[in-house]
Order: sequence, then structure tokens, then C-alpha cells
Amino acid sequence: MRKKKHMVRLDLDIENKTLHCTPHSLVAIKGQGVIWECSTGDAFTIDFGWDTPLPNTCYQAPARKCIEVTIPSGDQEGPYKYIAAVCSAKTGLVYLLDPELIIRR
Repeated sequence: MRKKKHMVRLDLDIENKTLHCTPHSLVAIKGQGVIWECSTGDAFTIDFGWDTPLPNTCYQAPARKCIEVTIPSGDQEGPYKYIAAVCSAKTGLVYLLDPELIIRR
């Protein structure tokens, strides 16, 4: 049986100078995958700081690439805030947002 993969989409609205994340709050179960993508194809970073059960605290995707992670089967459950940062090739600005990943059994 294949494990479920969740998609998280980062949408950059340059006109309104905003970044949106869909879903903003994602619930995932241990062993499932999460894929982050940027709708504009810009380079982006996902940074959990020091509080994360994921293998790394920071993930970077070059332009037109995704970030894919599998939720480990450790004991750490609960909500984990992270910073999503998109660097717009069009404006040269970095747009930030603070969504969360909620890990359940």
C-alpha cells in the first residue's frame, strides 16, 4: 500500500505583496509524505528552526523544484510552526509566511 503524500502550495501574489500557503495548517500522519511547491516556480525555503521531528531543520528548493519530506516515525507529535520564504525572481524581494505542520500518529 502506498503512503499518502500531502501537497502544500505556496502562492505568491506580487501585486498585493503577499504569500499564501494552502493548506496553511496541514495535519499529517507519521510515515506520510509532504511535498511543498511554489506556484510561481521561484526558489523557496522551508525552515522549522530548531523545533522539528523532520530529518533536517531547513529545506531549500531552487527555481522550478519542489521539497519532499517523509514524516518520521519518532515519538514527536504535535504542531510545528515553520517559516516559508519565497524569493521572487521578478521583484528580487523575499516573501515570508508562518504556516504549521501538525503531526499525528
